[in-house]
Amino acid sequence: MIFLLTILDNPLHVLGIIIGSILLLFLSGTMIAAPRAHWYISEGWKYKNIEPSDASLALITITGVIFIILILIVLILIFTGILPDFETLFF
Repeated sequence: MIFLLTILDNPLHVLGIIIGSILLLFLSGTMIAAPRAHWYISEGWKYKNIEPSDASLALITITGVIFIILILIVLILIFTGILPDFETLFF
């Protein structure tokens, strides 16, 4: 619990967590809203005259949903104090 308290005591750390979460939520949202654009940015530029498969678009959308769920779970765990003390886990 000491690790969590030291993170949440510093306003810059809290601001970093919030800004990082907003950016990740935005990127995950674009994966859901525009999977075709995400495919063109990540893979489509490598090929000429090719379209993404339905499976590829579905996988991008599912990945976006999974990322949003994981981000929200981590945020809830951080700000409710449920996460364990990382110093005792790893050191």
